[in-house]
Amino acid sequence: MNIYDALNQLTTAIKESEEYKRFAASAKAVDANPALKEIMNDFFALQVQLSALQMVGQQPDEEQINHFNAVYASLSAYPAATEFIQSQMYFSRIMEDVSKELAKLADVGADFMKIVPDFE
Repeated sequence: MNIYDALNQLTTAIKESEEYKRFAASAKAVDANPALKEIMNDFFALQVQLSALQMVGQQPDEEQINHFNAVYASLSAYPAATEFIQSQMYFSRIMEDVSKELAKLADVGADFMKIVPDFE
């Protein structure tokens, strides 16, 4: 079996999945609404900022948390936002599962390659 043929089959299967179709449709719905698109941009920017703080061992302050919660609450006024966030979450799980399976291939059992301990 040609690996690139299998890759094409995998990407086709993903694109034809209900999860992908739902995710793509919800992204288009957000993109079509300028007000919602702006709030979503703010939401994701804040999410990245807060995650970056946590990655370096810092906790967001109360003002940052309140601002994030306010932006998140404003999204609840838009059903398209809820649909996008949910569909993104479901699709991300699929992509994570695919990535995990592919990453397992790198473990060929060579002890000298075990730089980082297994976390599973």
